[in-house]
Amino acid sequence: AKGHEGAARPKCGGELETMIYDGTAPIAYSGAGPGIRDIFDAFVKRYDYSVSKTDSEGNPTVLKGPNRTVLCLEHFASVLERTDRAFHGNSKGLKRFLGSVDSYADQLSEVTRELGLTVSPFDYNTLADYEAFLGRESPGRPEQTNLFLKDFDDRNKQVDSEIECRAVSSHFSVGFRSRSHLKRMMAVMMALTPGIYAAYSTAMPTALVDDGRKKSIVAMNFNAAVAQGHAPLMVPRAMAWPLAQPVRTGLPENLVRTVLDPKKSFEDIVNFFCDYHAIGLSCTSDPKTFNEMAMLGKGETREPVTFKDYLEHIATLWFDLRVDLKRLESRMAGSAAWKLKSLAVLLQIGLMDEAALSDIEKMLKKTGIAAEDIFEARKKVPFLGLETPMGRETAGSVLKKVVNIVERHAPEKFQHELKPLKTVLRHGSDAAILAALPHLGERLMATPFNEREPLAVRMSTYAFHSTRTASQDGEPVIPRAYSSAGEAAWPYPGLKTLPV
Repeated sequence: AKGHEGAARPKCGGELETMIYDGTAPIAYSGAGPGIRDIFDAFVKRYDYSVSKTDSEGNPTVLKGPNRTVLCLEHFASVLERTDRAFHGNSKGLKRFLGSVDSYADQLSEVTRELGLTVSPFDYNTLADYEAFLGRESPGRPEQTNLFLKDFDDRNKQVDSEIECRAVSSHFSVGFRSRSHLKRMMAVMMALTPGIYAAYSTAMPTALVDDGRKKSIVAMNFNAAVAQGHAPLMVPRAMAWPLAQPVRTGLPENLVRTVLDPKKSFEDIVNFFCDYHAIGLSCTSDPKTFNEMAMLGKGETREPVTFKDYLEHIATLWFDLRVDLKRLESRMAGSAAWKLKSLAVLLQIGLMDEAALSDIEKMLKKTGIAAEDIFEARKKVPFLGLETPMGRETAGSVLKKVVNIVERHAPEKFQHELKPLKTVLRHGSDAAILAALPHLGERLMATPFNEREPLAVRMSTYAFHSTRTASQDGEPVIPRAYSSAGEAAWPYPGLKTLPV
């Protein structure tokens, strides 16, 4: 970590993933119907993008656009990823970033509408069977030559692929001024993680099914899940990655304790990440931790590790929060333009404005939330959403208090970006509403990408109620929602259950 004290002018930026369908089938790169290649061609012709990378046959796989924006593909071609991290972490840079997200949302809506395609509103998709994604892998992906990582991929291929073809998200990265500033930011983000998961999720109704051999996320109506003894998931994003990679995802207990311990330092946090096997750098089936490589050197020639090596190592750790010595990345939010924009305002003002950060720290200190409260809440948030207990608070109440503080400190031009988030906090999470009213998903699918709001904004004809009761084993409850016309019927009878 030496030499990386933060930056006098930290940068901010984000990543927005979207899954694109032709009806309910995920699109391919190219073929009989419209595909990603057609979208890429449209962005090059219309919106000042250029081809940055191609596969061996000359097919574009990465585009570069204004403000160093990058458009690329995840493992499956149906998942389009947009990234930009070139904005200064100040008011002017934040304004440019928000404008860039708006512009992209407008452009993608226009192109997909003309091609007859639909951008999924769900961040965990169960609109098609896993087999529908096969043959739609992204072109130009290099063959894995790292022996350990190849073995790691082979062992986890089925479960990873099930999740990778379904989970889409938005991430926001914020820079830091010093090591002590980073540690303060991480402490705040630990307490916010359960609430961000709960408020920023939109998914088809799902449930966690345990058959004694493995746990799976399946597409299932809320009432059917309860009747069959399964646990309805309010926030499937929070459950998906720990099912696939429990060791390298989520919010590890030791990381929470390290960040919240006043005696622990910035170096202790970095050391936590470096004590994981460097699976992206190992050349054999017997990997070393990054710390071991730092001492012994890498490969047979014992070359010294570099900062680039550290970044490659960090890229194989999929925790809710990630630190690469230049920025702190929040990875919990679901996929939608409003989510990325409101998250950007929430974090940029809440973490970079000293007055706002101090007020948040004082508020959290008064709540008395401890490390145990945070990692226990992280375990329960997939089932309880905003109602997840956190000491004397809930995940939703903590996030609501932080939003109020940020709103007080945010310039007026940014405050309106928080309105959708405030609506969700007032009415309940998107996922909770969808769990009882899945037909709203069909209405949302028909809404242009750039005009979408949280489902709760569209709830004027519905009465939403969140209740908490205790089950027989004393575990907390499941939020419930009711429409004025009675509970909605499951509108997708043709869908199979989808093992993850």
